[in-house]
Amino acid sequence: MSGRAGGPFSTRVVVWLVAAASFSLLLAMLFSGFADSLGEPGSAGADSYSWSVLGHRALAEVLARRGHRVVKLRTRHLARVDSTTTVLLAELTIPGPDSLPRWTEHQRWLALHERSAALVVVLPKRTATEDAMHPGWAAGTELLLARAVERAGKDCFDESLTVLRRPSVRETASVDSGAGPRVELTDAQGVLDTEWLEPIVTVDSLVLVAKVKWSRFNTSWDPAPEWVQELQPQDSSATAEDEAYEDEDGKYTQTMDPDLPPVYLVTDPDLLNNGGLGRADHAAWIGAFLDSLPGDAFAFDEVEHGFASEPSLMAELVRPPLVFAFVQALVLAIFLVWSGARRFGKPAAEAAAVNGKRALIDTTAALLAQTGQSWESLRLYHRQTLHAVAEHFLLGPETDVDRLARRLDALSRSRGLSTDVLEWGRTLTAMVGRADDPALVLKAAAEMHHWREEMTHEHR
Repeated sequence: MSGRAGGPFSTRVVVWLVAAASFSLLLAMLFSGFADSLGEPGSAGADSYSWSVLGHRALAEVLARRGHRVVKLRTRHLARVDSTTTVLLAELTIPGPDSLPRWTEHQRWLALHERSAALVVVLPKRTATEDAMHPGWAAGTELLLARAVERAGKDCFDESLTVLRRPSVRETASVDSGAGPRVELTDAQGVLDTEWLEPIVTVDSLVLVAKVKWSRFNTSWDPAPEWVQELQPQDSSATAEDEAYEDEDGKYTQTMDPDLPPVYLVTDPDLLNNGGLGRADHAAWIGAFLDSLPGDAFAFDEVEHGFASEPSLMAELVRPPLVFAFVQALVLAIFLVWSGARRFGKPAAEAAAVNGKRALIDTTAALLAQTGQSWESLRLYHRQTLHAVAEHFLLGPETDVDRLARRLDALSRSRGLSTDVLEWGRTLTAMVGRADDPALVLKAAAEMHHWREEMTHEHR
């Protein structure tokens, strides 16, 4: 008997353990990398997650149904923004007193602008109070002060914006080509036309949508904090700050390159939020306006609304390009562990125990069937079977096979057996000169053997 070295687990158990461990590891990586993305955060504010009147979820779905790819940026990492992506800052937040967040936001806005196909900036208008009984919905809204909106615009553009309000507007706006869309706005919010704005949609003296003239636009930012300046290497080569100048307020101002991607300003968010998108011609015009922008994808900047989720190593391992190296390493680890097992595949089954007498009969019958004279073999087996049963019952020698068959048939029926012993003789007589039929021969031989067992070993 061949011995087989064993271990604490069989090969099959090892395979299942490796598969379960690998699946658990991959699942843990996915949850670690995308835990924040598995469920959308609840919000009643002016973001693309919100179903409230101030939210922009309807706009995101409209863009998706129009065939655009919609991305929601929740990290300061800008890998998902490229020259085919239009970024929407909808809506700007009111700046706080801390200079460090303002400095970092300025750097981020500049990076978004340089990488994107276009930048659409929407000014804020209202704040919402979330309904405690219905999370994600607004229980009420409050109109922001005009000077707070101006401060948000100045924080982004570093230019003075004069925000104007009208109680209501229900009329046709104007565009460069003539009559524009019909707008319907409550507490309509716009800005005065300035030299660095190129109006696109206006209602009387209100500028609702405009393009920024980069040839006349200067952007400025607060100086970097001291600890950031200390970390920056001193380089004698020309940099962006070498071409900038410092104003009397201590801010750096730099003239922007007119070849940079375009920037658009939307002064009233009711043109595109959930509460205003369905009014008048807002949806049709906003859809056509966004379709005209360069790029085929739109990215809603949710970091602006506080939904920042910093990238981690786990998240990067399950995203291209590192995901390919990670999957390859995982597959190699699986095969490495699997190769430590004794053998591959299902263990070979041991040979079944051989029943010597029955196996000998089956083998002999198969060999006789291959000779091409199976009927002659069956006739010989028939005669031997009849003589063996007659000898068991002490019937004496009988040379005539037909007479012996009739005696044994009567004896068989007297013992309650239904086997027709005479039928075998008639079958053999009819098969004289015909072609061999091994299947029929084996069937008849099996019936003879079964009848012999019944006659000589009683009923079973």
